[in-house]
Amino acid sequence: MPASSPISGVDHDIAEHLRLAGNSYTDRDTQTIAQQFFGGVDRGEVIHSFDDDDAAFGANAIAMTRTCDGQTGIEQGAHQVGAFLYLNRRSIFHETNDWHLLIIAQTRRMRQSHLMEKVAIIGASRGLGACLVRAIPATCEILAVARNRQRLEKLQQGAGAHVQIAAFDVTKDLESLLSQLRDFQPTRVFYLSGGGPFGEFQTKAWKDHMWAFEVTFLAAARIVHALLNESGKPPQVVLCGSSVAESKGDAKAASYASAKHALRGFYESLRLENPSLDVRLFSPGYLDTELLPKGAEVRYKGVWNPEMVAQKLWDWSLSDDHAGHLSLSPHPNL
Repeated sequence: MPASSPISGVDHDIAEHLRLAGNSYTDRDTQTIAQQFFGGVDRGEVIHSFDDDDAAFGANAIAMTRTCDGQTGIEQGAHQVGAFLYLNRRSIFHETNDWHLLIIAQTRRMRQSHLMEKVAIIGASRGLGACLVRAIPATCEILAVARNRQRLEKLQQGAGAHVQIAAFDVTKDLESLLSQLRDFQPTRVFYLSGGGPFGEFQTKAWKDHMWAFEVTFLAAARIVHALLNESGKPPQVVLCGSSVAESKGDAKAASYASAKHALRGFYESLRLENPSLDVRLFSPGYLDTELLPKGAEVRYKGVWNPEMVAQKLWDWSLSDDHAGHLSLSPHPNL
């Protein structure tokens, strides 16, 4: 595509930019637009410096994705850019998919700049939950729920005024939490709480095994039950499984693995009962958080960056994924 070709059918902000530039691409215009929409596509990624033809092509394709509805339009535009750059050896990436996934993520983030939602995160004070609070745009209102009020207050100070906090123990204060959710009226609910004793099954107190089931499965099921019985359209609910423990045994984590198995069975059963429900299961692998001991053997095989996983989780929650289950490998290099 020649560098002087105009973009047609773009939304207002790009159209205004081009109107001021004389409704045509110049070398500077194409580079400016391309950098605006490709620059900083993902944290820590090295972004290619576009030449004029690349910039014109990229700006046009991205403009097309912004005017298309749904995931299909985004992917079509992203594949165009990815194929062009890959075939013309303009990219530092080796696969077309690398480009189209990054561009899809960036397009969603552009849309999120005007996103206004009410998001409840249960299990928000540390680990993946705390990372998710930081990943969600400040245009959204967040209710961050966890047992530890001090951690929640620290999280709130760093995140901003759009974050409300509520200290509840889901094994003791569940009815109070449900009342808070009714008042908050979330559009999305992330249930990320979970845990259990580590060690040989018979050496751990029965109350600890019961706690594992309550926090990992029963509280999640109770919350979903309450949300589905409220009037109006139920919110999206994302449950947190485990690619390590939800489908096979996990030595020295019998109650935790059993509860994750139950959670996955619960999710799959709900989807069979009513496929139109937006109930999802997100199954991460090992995460590099304080919840995983520094000397854990699994760390030597590689662990996931929780900030990147949280961004992936948020982007996925906004997608039109009708399968409803996203599972990461236990280790990022597998």
